[in-house]
Amino acid sequence: ALTCIILSEKYEKILIAGMDLNEKNQSVYYYSTDEYEQHEKKKLGDQYTVDGKQNKDIIHAQGPELRKYILYLLKKHDNISYEIISNNNNLKRMCRNLKNVKFI
Repeated sequence: ALTCIILSEKYEKILIAGMDLNEKNQSVYYYSTDEYEQHEKKKLGDQYTVDGKQNKDIIHAQGPELRKYILYLLKKHDNISYEIISNNNNLKRMCRNLKNVKFI
């Protein structure tokens, strides 16, 4: 969806909320693992620790490659101002020198 929005060239400013990208050792801030139904917990397996931290760096093909792709998009389309709400420290580090990106 982000790619389509950027390529539409309709927007000068884009707010991206909740782009956590499932970073290892980060809290799952949408839900506590205690809130999951039993069948959902079985699907998660060892992806989360008992205290709700991400146990693996890549889930659903998200991780380092996706961060690189997002960085590529933000650099290439630097005529757009981006505000990002995320707890992904790697993404924040990768974007720290981009003047068109602000983490809030």
